[in-house]
Amino acid sequence: MAEKRLDLVPLVQSSGPDWKFDFDRENLWRLPGAHGEEVVRSVYLDEQSKSVFTGGEDGFVRAWKPVDEKEGEPQSEGASTKSKKQKKKDRFKPY
Repeated sequence: MAEKRLDLVPLVQSSGPDWKFDFDRENLWRLPGAHGEEVVRSVYLDEQSKSVFTGGEDGFVRAWKPVDEKEGEPQSEGASTKSKKQKKKDRFKPY
């Protein structure tokens, strides 16, 4: 079974006069579990609080903060605006 996670990879500008960008894989931020099997639809990065907020099809908004600035997996604090409904097993797959 596939691991449920969301990987955030920063983009950095390449050196040179052109406006090309590269992935900065050394600074990847992995959000374990993310929204489970549900699709993540929104990501907001708040530099001031050093937090990442994600919104998924599960109806939850999750706040992620690093455990430690130097190492460790981010921790999630979940919040929901609606109650969870029973879902059909054969859900719509948009892609």
